[in-house]
Amino acid sequence: MSEDQDVTVGVDTHKDVHVAAVLDQTGRVLATRNFPTTMRGYAQLATWAESFGTVAKVGLEGSGSYGAGLLRFLTDYGLTVVEVDRPDRSTRRRIGKTDTIDAESAARAVLSGRATGTPKTRDAHVEMIRALRVARRGAMKARIQAGGQVESLIVSAPEPVRQLVRGLAGKKRIRVCAALRPGTVSDPATATKLALRSLARRWLALQAEIDDLDSHLAALVTAAAPYLVALPGVGIDTAGQLLVTAGDNPPPLALRKGFRPALRRRPHPSQLRTDRPPPPTPWRRPRSQPRPLAHHPRPHALPPAHQGLRHPPNRRGQDQDGDHAMPQALHRPRSLHPPRTSPDRAGTMARCDY
Repeated sequence: MSEDQDVTVGVDTHKDVHVAAVLDQTGRVLATRNFPTTMRGYAQLATWAESFGTVAKVGLEGSGSYGAGLLRFLTDYGLTVVEVDRPDRSTRRRIGKTDTIDAESAARAVLSGRATGTPKTRDAHVEMIRALRVARRGAMKARIQAGGQVESLIVSAPEPVRQLVRGLAGKKRIRVCAALRPGTVSDPATATKLALRSLARRWLALQAEIDDLDSHLAALVTAAAPYLVALPGVGIDTAGQLLVTAGDNPPPLALRKGFRPALRRRPHPSQLRTDRPPPPTPWRRPRSQPRPLAHHPRPHALPPAHQGLRHPPNRRGQDQDGDHAMPQALHRPRSLHPPRTSPDRAGTMARCDY
Protein backbone atom coordinates (compact mmCIF):
# COMPACT_ATOMS: atom_id res chain seq x y z
CA MET A 1 0.00 0.00 0.00
CA SER A 2 1.27 3.44 -0.90
CA GLU A 3 2.34 5.56 2.05
CA ASP A 4 1.95 8.86 0.15
CA GLN A 5 -1.84 8.86 0.05
CA ASP A 6 -4.01 10.45 2.74
CA VAL A 7 -6.49 8.22 4.51
CA THR A 8 -9.41 8.84 6.82
CA VAL A 9 -10.15 6.58 9.78
CA GLY A 10 -13.53 6.01 11.38
CA VAL A 11 -13.92 4.33 14.77
CA ASP A 12 -17.07 2.87 16.31
CA THR A 13 -16.37 2.73 20.04
CA HIS A 14 -17.61 0.10 22.51
CA LYS A 15 -16.85 -0.98 26.04
CA ASP A 16 -14.41 -3.82 25.28
CA VAL A 17 -13.67 -3.62 21.53
CA HIS A 18 -13.31 -0.70 19.09
CA VAL A 19 -14.04 -1.22 15.37
CA ALA A 20 -11.99 0.87 12.93
CA ALA A 21 -12.33 1.41 9.18
CA VAL A 22 -9.85 3.09 6.81
CA LEU A 23 -10.99 4.98 3.69
CA ASP A 24 -8.94 6.60 0.97
CA GLN A 25 -9.64 10.04 -0.49
CA THR A 26 -12.14 8.63 -3.00
CA GLY A 27 -14.21 6.96 -0.26
CA ARG A 28 -13.07 3.42 -1.01
CA VAL A 29 -12.85 1.13 2.03
CA LEU A 30 -9.31 -0.14 2.40
CA ALA A 31 -9.68 -2.31 5.50
CA THR A 32 -11.58 -2.82 8.75
CA ARG A 33 -10.37 -4.33 12.01
CA ASN A 34 -11.22 -4.73 15.71
CA PHE A 35 -8.97 -3.56 18.55
CA PRO A 36 -9.20 -4.06 22.33
CA THR A 37 -9.87 -1.07 24.56
CA THR A 38 -6.43 -1.05 26.17
CA MET A 39 -3.31 1.07 25.73
CA ARG A 40 -1.78 -1.69 23.64
CA GLY A 41 -4.92 -1.83 21.49
CA TYR A 42 -4.82 1.93 20.98
CA ALA A 43 -1.20 1.73 19.83
CA GLN A 44 -2.05 -1.11 17.46
CA LEU A 45 -4.91 0.93 15.96
CA ALA A 46 -2.69 3.95 15.30
CA THR A 47 0.12 1.83 13.78
CA TRP A 48 -2.34 -0.15 11.65
CA ALA A 49 -3.98 3.04 10.32
CA GLU A 50 -0.63 4.61 9.41
CA SER A 51 0.31 1.52 7.41
CA PHE A 52 -2.18 2.58 4.69
CA GLY A 53 -0.82 6.12 4.36
CA THR A 54 -0.85 9.47 6.13
CA VAL A 55 -3.79 9.69 8.51
CA ALA A 56 -5.50 12.99 7.73
CA LYS A 57 -8.30 12.78 10.31
CA VAL A 58 -9.90 10.27 12.64
CA GLY A 59 -13.68 10.26 13.05
CA LEU A 60 -14.56 9.09 16.54
CA GLU A 61 -17.99 8.20 17.91
CA GLY A 62 -18.64 8.45 21.63
CA SER A 63 -15.62 10.58 22.45
CA GLY A 64 -17.13 11.45 25.82
CA SER A 65 -17.91 7.88 26.93
CA TYR A 66 -16.42 4.69 25.47
CA GLY A 67 -14.01 6.60 23.25
CA ALA A 68 -12.54 8.88 25.92
CA GLY A 69 -9.42 6.74 26.41
CA LEU A 70 -8.80 6.42 22.68
CA LEU A 71 -9.28 10.18 22.28
CA ARG A 72 -6.57 10.93 24.83
CA PHE A 73 -4.16 8.47 23.21
CA LEU A 74 -4.71 9.70 19.65
CA THR A 75 -4.40 13.35 20.74
CA ASP A 76 -1.09 12.64 22.48
CA TYR A 77 -0.03 10.61 19.43
CA GLY A 78 -0.44 13.68 17.24
CA LEU A 79 -3.48 12.74 15.14
CA THR A 80 -6.39 15.06 14.40
CA VAL A 81 -9.59 13.70 15.92
CA VAL A 82 -13.07 14.81 14.79
CA GLU A 83 -16.16 14.06 16.84
CA VAL A 84 -18.99 12.23 15.03
CA ASP A 85 -22.28 12.73 16.82
CA ARG A 86 -24.31 9.83 15.35
CA PRO A 87 -24.43 7.52 12.31
CA ASP A 88 -26.31 8.57 9.21
CA ARG A 89 -29.87 7.32 9.54
CA SER A 90 -30.41 7.05 5.81
CA THR A 91 -27.48 4.64 5.59
CA ARG A 92 -28.88 2.64 8.47
CA ARG A 93 -32.25 2.35 6.72
CA ARG A 94 -30.70 1.32 3.42
CA ILE A 95 -28.01 -1.17 4.39
CA GLY A 96 -28.66 -1.91 8.07
CA LYS A 97 -26.53 -1.42 11.18
CA THR A 98 -23.36 -3.23 12.16
CA ASP A 99 -20.18 -2.13 13.90
CA THR A 100 -18.31 -2.13 10.61
CA ILE A 101 -20.98 -0.03 8.89
CA ASP A 102 -20.95 2.45 11.77
CA ALA A 103 -17.15 2.78 11.54
CA GLU A 104 -17.37 3.36 7.78
CA SER A 105 -20.15 5.92 8.30
CA ALA A 106 -17.99 7.80 10.82
CA ALA A 107 -15.12 7.94 8.35
CA ARG A 108 -17.40 9.08 5.51
CA ALA A 109 -18.91 11.81 7.71
CA VAL A 110 -15.42 13.23 8.27
CA LEU A 111 -14.39 12.78 4.64
CA SER A 112 -17.49 14.56 3.31
CA GLY A 113 -17.21 17.41 5.81
CA ARG A 114 -20.51 16.66 7.54
CA ALA A 115 -18.72 16.06 10.87
CA THR A 116 -16.46 18.92 11.90
CA GLY A 117 -16.82 19.05 15.69
CA THR A 118 -13.80 19.24 17.96
CA PRO A 119 -14.08 16.75 20.85
CA LYS A 120 -13.46 17.83 24.41
CA THR A 121 -9.97 16.94 25.54
CA ARG A 122 -10.95 16.00 29.13
CA ASP A 123 -7.43 16.40 30.50
CA ALA A 124 -7.47 19.61 32.60
CA HIS A 125 -9.40 21.41 35.34
CA VAL A 126 -12.79 21.07 33.67
CA GLU A 127 -12.59 17.29 33.66
CA MET A 128 -11.87 17.32 37.39
CA ILE A 129 -14.85 19.63 37.92
CA ARG A 130 -17.08 17.37 35.85
CA ALA A 131 -16.13 14.26 37.82
CA LEU A 132 -16.78 15.96 41.16
CA ARG A 133 -20.10 17.34 39.92
CA VAL A 134 -21.21 13.83 38.96
CA ALA A 135 -20.57 12.63 42.51
CA ARG A 136 -22.25 15.70 44.02
CA ARG A 137 -25.34 15.30 41.84
CA GLY A 138 -25.76 11.71 42.98
CA ALA A 139 -25.31 12.66 46.63
CA MET A 140 -27.85 15.47 46.32
CA LYS A 141 -30.40 13.15 44.76
CA ALA A 142 -29.93 10.55 47.50
CA ARG A 143 -30.14 13.19 50.25
CA ILE A 144 -33.40 14.59 48.88
CA GLN A 145 -34.82 11.09 48.69
CA ALA A 146 -33.80 10.32 52.28
CA GLY A 147 -35.36 13.58 53.51
CA GLY A 148 -38.63 12.78 51.76
CA GLN A 149 -38.72 9.33 53.32
CA VAL A 150 -38.22 10.87 56.77
CA GLU A 151 -41.15 13.20 56.19
CA SER A 152 -43.43 10.41 54.98
CA LEU A 153 -42.57 8.20 57.96
CA ILE A 154 -43.29 11.00 60.44
CA VAL A 155 -46.69 11.67 58.86
CA SER A 156 -47.83 8.07 59.36
CA ALA A 157 -45.89 7.39 62.58
CA PRO A 158 -47.62 6.54 65.90
CA GLU A 159 -48.50 9.49 68.08
CA PRO A 160 -45.66 9.00 70.64
CA VAL A 161 -43.11 9.18 67.82
CA ARG A 162 -44.74 12.19 66.21
CA GLN A 163 -44.74 13.95 69.56
CA LEU A 164 -40.93 13.74 69.69
CA VAL A 165 -40.48 15.79 66.49
CA ARG A 166 -43.55 18.00 66.66
CA GLY A 167 -42.74 21.61 65.91
CA LEU A 168 -39.30 20.80 64.47
CA ALA A 169 -38.21 21.23 60.86
CA GLY A 170 -35.10 21.03 58.73
CA LYS A 171 -31.83 19.99 60.29
CA LYS A 172 -33.24 20.11 63.82
CA ARG A 173 -35.72 17.38 62.99
CA ILE A 174 -33.01 15.33 61.27
CA ARG A 175 -30.66 15.60 64.27
CA VAL A 176 -33.43 14.58 66.69
CA CYS A 177 -34.26 11.57 64.53
CA ALA A 178 -30.58 10.61 64.28
CA ALA A 179 -30.31 10.65 68.10
CA LEU A 180 -33.26 8.30 68.68
CA ARG A 181 -32.70 5.15 70.74
CA PRO A 182 -35.38 2.68 69.68
CA GLY A 183 -34.09 -0.30 71.65
CA THR A 184 -35.54 -3.71 70.87
CA VAL A 185 -37.98 -3.68 67.97
CA SER A 186 -41.18 -4.95 69.55
CA ASP A 187 -43.94 -2.68 68.23
CA PRO A 188 -44.61 -0.24 65.36
CA ALA A 189 -43.33 2.70 67.41
CA THR A 190 -39.86 1.22 67.98
CA ALA A 191 -39.67 0.05 64.35
CA THR A 192 -40.51 3.55 63.16
CA LYS A 193 -37.85 5.04 65.45
CA LEU A 194 -35.24 2.67 64.05
CA ALA A 195 -36.19 3.56 60.46
CA LEU A 196 -36.11 7.28 61.24
CA ARG A 197 -32.69 7.01 62.85
CA SER A 198 -31.29 5.12 59.87
CA LEU A 199 -32.65 7.62 57.36
CA ALA A 200 -31.55 10.64 59.41
CA ARG A 201 -28.00 9.34 59.78
CA ARG A 202 -27.92 8.65 56.05
CA TRP A 203 -29.05 12.24 55.42
CA LEU A 204 -26.31 13.63 57.65
CA ALA A 205 -23.66 11.46 56.00
CA LEU A 206 -24.73 12.60 52.55
CA GLN A 207 -24.72 16.23 53.69
CA ALA A 208 -21.17 15.85 54.96
CA GLU A 209 -20.18 14.31 51.62
CA ILE A 210 -21.78 17.21 49.73
CA ASP A 211 -19.98 19.77 51.90
CA ASP A 212 -16.64 18.07 51.22
CA LEU A 213 -17.27 18.02 47.47
CA ASP A 214 -18.34 21.66 47.54
CA SER A 215 -15.06 22.69 49.14
CA HIS A 216 -13.05 20.98 46.38
CA LEU A 217 -15.32 22.36 43.66
CA ALA A 218 -14.99 25.90 45.00
CA ALA A 219 -11.20 25.70 44.81
CA LEU A 220 -11.17 24.21 41.30
CA VAL A 221 -13.77 26.53 39.81
CA THR A 222 -12.15 29.62 41.32
CA ALA A 223 -8.76 28.58 39.94
CA ALA A 224 -10.16 27.77 36.47
CA ALA A 225 -12.37 30.85 36.02
CA PRO A 226 -11.83 33.53 38.69
CA TYR A 227 -13.44 36.28 36.60
CA LEU A 228 -16.54 34.16 36.02
CA VAL A 229 -17.04 33.53 39.73
CA ALA A 230 -16.57 37.23 40.45
CA LEU A 231 -19.57 38.17 38.32
CA PRO A 232 -22.72 39.10 40.27
CA GLY A 233 -25.25 36.30 40.45
CA VAL A 234 -22.79 33.58 39.37
CA GLY A 235 -21.99 31.05 42.06
CA ILE A 236 -19.82 27.96 42.18
CA ASP A 237 -22.54 25.67 40.87
CA THR A 238 -23.46 27.91 37.92
CA ALA A 239 -19.85 28.57 37.00
CA GLY A 240 -19.05 24.87 37.21
CA GLN A 241 -21.89 24.00 34.86
CA LEU A 242 -20.77 26.63 32.35
CA LEU A 243 -17.21 25.32 32.45
CA VAL A 244 -18.33 21.73 31.93
CA THR A 245 -20.47 22.78 28.99
CA ALA A 246 -17.61 24.67 27.33
CA GLY A 247 -14.99 22.02 28.07
CA ASP A 248 -11.24 22.24 28.52
CA ASN A 249 -10.74 23.49 24.96
CA PRO A 250 -13.20 26.37 24.37
CA PRO A 251 -11.20 28.19 21.61
CA PRO A 252 -13.62 26.93 18.89
CA LEU A 253 -16.33 28.99 20.59
CA ALA A 254 -14.15 32.09 20.94
CA LEU A 255 -12.86 31.95 17.35
CA ARG A 256 -16.34 32.35 15.90
CA LYS A 257 -16.96 36.01 15.12
CA GLY A 258 -20.24 37.28 16.46
CA PHE A 259 -21.02 34.09 18.36
CA ARG A 260 -23.69 35.65 20.55
CA PRO A 261 -25.50 37.52 17.76
CA ALA A 262 -25.47 34.30 15.76
CA LEU A 263 -27.61 32.72 18.41
CA ARG A 264 -30.30 35.33 17.77
CA ARG A 265 -30.07 35.28 13.97
CA ARG A 266 -32.00 32.92 11.78
CA PRO A 267 -29.54 30.33 10.37
CA HIS A 268 -28.74 30.31 6.68
CA PRO A 269 -30.35 27.43 4.71
CA SER A 270 -26.88 26.06 3.97
CA GLN A 271 -26.24 25.71 7.71
CA LEU A 272 -29.31 23.59 8.35
CA ARG A 273 -28.93 19.86 8.69
CA THR A 274 -30.16 17.75 5.80
CA ASP A 275 -30.18 14.37 7.51
CA ARG A 276 -32.81 15.38 10.07
CA PRO A 277 -36.21 13.70 9.58
CA PRO A 278 -39.07 15.92 8.39
CA PRO A 279 -41.20 17.51 11.11
CA PRO A 280 -44.36 15.62 12.06
CA THR A 281 -47.57 16.69 10.45
CA PRO A 282 -49.73 18.89 12.67
CA TRP A 283 -52.60 17.21 14.45
CA ARG A 284 -55.98 17.95 12.93
CA ARG A 285 -59.34 17.48 14.55
CA PRO A 286 -61.34 14.60 13.05
CA ARG A 287 -64.67 15.50 11.53
CA SER A 288 -66.47 13.23 13.98
CA GLN A 289 -65.04 15.06 16.99
CA PRO A 290 -67.07 18.11 18.07
CA ARG A 291 -65.39 21.46 18.36
CA PRO A 292 -64.80 23.12 21.72
CA LEU A 293 -67.56 25.39 22.91
CA ALA A 294 -65.32 28.43 22.58
CA HIS A 295 -64.94 27.79 18.83
CA HIS A 296 -68.58 27.13 17.95
CA PRO A 297 -69.82 29.51 15.26
CA ARG A 298 -72.55 31.79 16.52
CA PRO A 299 -75.13 33.01 13.98
CA HIS A 300 -75.66 36.72 13.92
CA ALA A 301 -78.92 37.85 15.49
CA LEU A 302 -81.47 38.95 12.97
CA PRO A 303 -82.60 42.56 13.25
CA PRO A 304 -86.11 43.00 14.62
CA ALA A 305 -88.90 43.47 12.03
CA HIS A 306 -90.24 46.45 13.94
CA GLN A 307 -89.04 48.49 16.87
CA GLY A 308 -92.15 47.64 18.81
CA LEU A 309 -91.47 43.90 18.82
CA ARG A 310 -90.03 42.70 22.08
CA HIS A 311 -87.59 40.07 20.79
CA PRO A 312 -86.03 39.51 17.39
CA PRO A 313 -87.15 36.32 15.66
CA ASN A 314 -84.90 33.25 15.78
CA ARG A 315 -82.81 34.63 18.60
CA ARG A 316 -81.62 31.25 19.82
CA GLY A 317 -82.12 29.21 16.68
CA GLN A 318 -84.89 27.88 14.53
CA ASP A 319 -84.79 24.38 15.98
CA GLN A 320 -86.19 25.46 19.37
CA ASP A 321 -89.96 25.32 19.83
CA GLY A 322 -90.38 28.26 22.18
CA ASP A 323 -88.67 30.84 19.96
CA HIS A 324 -90.78 30.75 16.81
CA ALA A 325 -91.56 34.15 15.27
CA MET A 326 -95.30 33.58 14.83
CA PRO A 327 -96.32 33.73 18.55
CA GLN A 328 -94.41 36.99 18.88
CA ALA A 329 -96.00 38.46 15.74
CA LEU A 330 -99.53 37.63 16.94
CA HIS A 331 -99.07 39.76 20.05
CA ARG A 332 -98.95 43.11 18.30
CA PRO A 333 -98.22 46.20 20.36
CA ARG A 334 -100.90 48.84 20.40
CA SER A 335 -98.60 51.42 18.88
CA LEU A 336 -98.54 49.58 15.55
CA HIS A 337 -100.81 50.73 12.73
CA PRO A 338 -103.74 48.46 11.82
CA PRO A 339 -102.93 45.71 9.35
CA ARG A 340 -103.70 46.23 5.68
CA THR A 341 -106.08 43.81 4.04
CA SER A 342 -105.32 42.43 0.62
CA PRO A 343 -108.06 43.22 -1.94
CA ASP A 344 -108.10 39.65 -3.29
CA ARG A 345 -108.55 38.21 0.17
CA ALA A 346 -111.11 40.65 1.59
CA GLY A 347 -113.50 39.14 4.03
CA THR A 348 -111.09 36.34 4.79
CA MET A 349 -108.12 36.18 7.11
CA ALA A 350 -106.20 39.43 7.10
CA ARG A 351 -102.52 39.35 6.17
CA CYS A 352 -100.16 41.46 8.22
CA ASP A 353 -97.75 43.37 6.01
CA TYR A 354 -95.14 45.18 8.09
